Amino acid sequence: MPDRSCKICGEIFSVPSEKTNKLTCSLKCRRENKKRLVHIRSQIRWKTDSQYRQKKLDAFQKCSKKFDKEKKTELQIKRLRKRKLLLCAELGNKCLDCGILVTERNLIIFDFHHLNPEEKEKNGEWKLKTFDISKVVLLCSNCHRLKHFEYFSVAV
Repeated sequence: MPDRSCKICGEIFSVPSEKTNKLTCSLKCRRENKKRLVHIRSQIRWKTDSQYRQKKLDAFQKCSKKFDKEKKTELQIKRLRKRKLLLCAELGNKCLDCGILVTERNLIIFDFHHLNPEEKEKNGEWKLKTFDISKVVLLCSNCHRLKHFEYFSVAV
């Protein structure tokens, strides 16, 4: 029978054959070895988990910066474009004065003209969900400027 030395206490003990994986001499040393291995494994797991978490955090921060700059504006533009199309459809899909029809291509030239300028809350209020559509009419940008020119010319 071959002899081996215990990994914990260093005592020499005999094993039945070379193929056995016995590393400790007694039950007490076996328990001690198991505690040591569990501790080592937990340290390794903690290190790998923390490295994994750090990689994920770095990737998220990298992505979120790109998302903030590129994706957010793209999504906002799509959402606002869709909202403006819906509002234009509710107002008749054409300029009240000249009759130009609203399409996706020329959506940018249309403005919402407030019938009573004192009731206007702020610029771009049509972007909000609380926008009251009964206070405005749909005009193309040329007709809208002419309307405001009429207001200013009357006042002078």
